[in-house]
Amino acid sequence: MVMSGKMGNNGTSTIFPMYSQHKQIDQNMIDAVFGGYDWSEGTTSVVMEGQNAKVYYHNNLIAVKFPTHITLFDGRIILVD
Repeated sequence: MVMSGKMGNNGTSTIFPMYSQHKQIDQNMIDAVFGGYDWSEGTTSVVMEGQNAKVYYHNNLIAVKFPTHITLFDGRIILVD
């Protein structure tokens, strides 16, 4: 299933309106993931690599949004630079 949406007038995502009850940092992360731009605040960041959005929490990869699906990680994967 392909989802599309646009940014609302108040900077929130119109794709998943139920997230409006979450903290602002969570909303900003979601907007960056679905808006396709790099973003960082506190211990959370979104890094775009082509069309893929990688989500990091405390420098740990927790999710990747691909154009066709989202993969979640449970923290047991160790990434080596």
